[in-house]
Amino acid sequence: MTVVSMLNRISCEHATTLQNVLSKLKEESVKTRTTFEPKLSELRKKNEEQLKKEEIKICHEKQFQSQKEELDSELKNEDQKLAEILENNEKFFEVISEEKDEMLLDLQNQLKTKEIEISSSSQAKKLGQELDEMKENDEELKILHEKNVLSSKESQGKSFEMNKLLAITEKELQQKECKTNSLRNMIKEKEYHKLMNLAK
Repeated sequence: MTVVSMLNRISCEHATTLQNVLSKLKEESVKTRTTFEPKLSELRKKNEEQLKKEEIKICHEKQFQSQKEELDSELKNEDQKLAEILENNEKFFEVISEEKDEMLLDLQNQLKTKEIEISSSSQAKKLGQELDEMKENDEELKILHEKNVLSSKESQGKSFEMNKLLAITEKELQQKECKTNSLRNMIKEKEYHKLMNLAK
């Protein structure tokens, strides 16, 4: 056998061996592909599902963040409105308090004025009664004086005393009348001012 023949035979054997190895590799590759293809497909499917979940999660997070920002903005606006309402309420209560104080002061003044009017009216009524009593006493004294003058000359001393008493009584009567008139004028003036204030 020549060298060339040997080389050809070795080459053929080697080619056959390689062909067999290649065939086995192809078979194993097919088996491997057949075995791993479903797993690979399942992995791809899982990856796709995971990606979708991640996308949904990210979308939800974005929505949550957006809603949170909107809620924070609304809460901030509500806080501002509440602060404005509280400030307005405080101002309103201050105004009401001032008006209440003014009304109380005005009512106190009215009560004092009414008390003065009642007191003045009571004094005027009392003075009027005293004046009427003094007038009655004055009339009685005059009648008594006339009787004493007509009775006899012996009653001249008593008549002098009666005249003196009558003069004192008339003087007191005039003073009471002046005081009564003054009080009546004061009451009329206060009533006039009161009516003018009510008219305003």
